Amino acid sequence: MSREKKTAIDVIEAIEYMDNEERWKLIHELYFKYFNKEGHDYQPLDLDY
Repeated sequence: MSREKKTAIDVIEAIEYMDNEERWKLIHELYFKYFNKEGHDYQPLDLDY
């Protein structure tokens, strides 16, 4: 993967071409990396629902 800086639009365009499962993985990882203010323990993503 390229290390060049991406714009928000570049990221959104990349997300549009992802499989739905990959989008769920992205949301899961972003939550634990940037938004987990309560300090919840990391839980592996369970896509078997």
